[in-house]
Amino acid sequence: MRRLKDAEVAWIASQLDLYSISDTEWKESLLDHICSSIEEREESTSIEEAFEWAKGQFLPEEWKTIEIKIKQNMENEKMKTVLRTLGGVSIVSAIFLVTGSILKIAHAQGAAAMLWSGIALMGIIGGPILGYLLFKADQKKMDWFLMLLLTFFVVRFSYGVMARIQHWDNAAWTMIFSIAGFVLVYLPINFTHEWRKSEQKFQVIWKHALMLMVCVMLFTLFDLRAM
Repeated sequence: MRRLKDAEVAWIASQLDLYSISDTEWKESLLDHICSSIEEREESTSIEEAFEWAKGQFLPEEWKTIEIKIKQNMENEKMKTVLRTLGGVSIVSAIFLVTGSILKIAHAQGAAAMLWSGIALMGIIGGPILGYLLFKADQKKMDWFLMLLLTFFVVRFSYGVMARIQHWDNAAWTMIFSIAGFVLVYLPINFTHEWRKSEQKFQVIWKHALMLMVCVMLFTLFDLRAM
């Protein structure tokens, strides 16, 4: 019966580390199982060959389950990092937008810079992250996200309408930013989401084309030279 050395056990553990197994208890159980299989083997081979042989002792279904769980753990860790980054970007962007809105209401300087900073930050950094999450997120979660995103742009546009009624400064720019955000952010994400899950591709194209046409017509109502 073979007796593994501490260095060999450490090497096997390092190989399991390559799979990014985050569950310590499960990793130790798997390490113990592989080491026991190698020590019970009568044939004397290198630790590398013995490790590959021990992996083969699992039933195909068992090892497939292990690989699936490993991939899930790796994907979960990646998603946590992405979500933390998106959360940080969203918070900073929201601070800029809220501050810009307050400065705009108070007719103070720096409002435009704050609003543009918030939009640029979310567009340059948050946009690609949202695009990545689009292909990774659960479909139901994406539906909720799109509904909240649509609500944000509608509320923002409604605020611009109310500001226009009250004759506040830059009310038109508020509505323009809302239209631009709807076209540049919401429409591409929603189009991709519906394209993936819908079998009626033509209806998806037609619906989004109509929404784009409405936004273009609304945009033409603003005289940018007079603003």
